[in-house]
Amino acid sequence: MNAESAYIAVNNRILRSETLAFPINDSGFLYGYGVFETILMQNQQFPFLAFHYNRLQKSADFLSIELPLSYQELQNTLKRLITQKEKTHSKLNLYLTAGDKDPSQAGFQFSSPKLISVIREYIPKKSSPIPLSLAALSYAPSPLQSYKSLSYAPYI
Repeated sequence: MNAESAYIAVNNRILRSETLAFPINDSGFLYGYGVFETILMQNQQFPFLAFHYNRLQKSADFLSIELPLSYQELQNTLKRLITQKEKTHSKLNLYLTAGDKDPSQAGFQFSSPKLISVIREYIPKKSSPIPLSLAALSYAPSPLQSYKSLSYAPYI
């Protein structure tokens, strides 16, 4: 296990990543039912955390997922998570899922939404010109395209 991913936060609990059991009944892993955000950390701060939290909240509302942490609780959890890292510049991945699905229940009934926070190393790439080309694509628009969903279904 490398030191970069040694600690994560699930809701407001800081855990060593190797102690996290695979969430076999989690709706995000089973069905892609969730959303994510990626946030740059500079000097152990998240300058746009409020913006990303608000976007995460709007996405959660659209999918009827209860966000398990308030903005203040997330800030406090991230401060504790940062103390486990030595890096000052990293990226934060937030993954929100609706929680566990009881396999014996029909429909979309979930319990215990999860907000998983992972801080990973960020190495900026040197900028260089990128060749671009355009192509025409046709597909039916989906309301999910407005949100950073865990599901790739709108793009299939």
